[in-house]
Amino acid sequence: MRKGLAPSAKAAIELFKKAGGVLKTSEAKHLGIHFRTLSLLKERGEIEPLERGLYRLVGAQDLQEPDLLIVARKIPQGVIGLISALHLHGLTLEIPRQVDVFLKKAAKRPRPTQPPIQFYWISPDFFDLGVMEKVIDRTTIRVTSPERTVVDCFRFRNRIGLSVAVEALKNWNKLRTKNRRLLVQYATTCRVEKVMRPYLEALA
Repeated sequence: MRKGLAPSAKAAIELFKKAGGVLKTSEAKHLGIHFRTLSLLKERGEIEPLERGLYRLVGAQDLQEPDLLIVARKIPQGVIGLISALHLHGLTLEIPRQVDVFLKKAAKRPRPTQPPIQFYWISPDFFDLGVMEKVIDRTTIRVTSPERTVVDCFRFRNRIGLSVAVEALKNWNKLRTKNRRLLVQYATTCRVEKVMRPYLEALA
């Protein structure tokens, strides 16, 4: 325990530790941490803001994917896709300059101050297709599967570039866990099977 902290502050630090070092204001409140206690910890340099309403315990273990953690905690209804998903699955060497996030059509645009985010509004018919969960930095992150991600790259080839989509497909083909049946199924459902067919045939 750190000297000089009130018992409530000491208890709050332990709750931060149990939560993996990161808490939203609403989560802290639910755990019984008063807003005044958060303010005290912030003033004393015990916690630091990652984003508005999201705090991290200073000195906690370094985060693997801080941007994805922020997005997952602040936009739980979103799904990580495209370049961000490629990076997460090891299907590209490109370092994402922003976080690509899928939202259902008609969903309101979230307004986090950071990190930089590119939103894509997706039809409810496709939204949950091939979505999986990964636990990173003790946070559950919803992300498109490798197969769905490759298909999306072809769907949005005019936005991200056809060369990116083709590279993603080639890198996917090197995966031991790849599922060609699912890839073709998703491509058909998302209406890009004809576009992808010559590139798939070239890999066969």
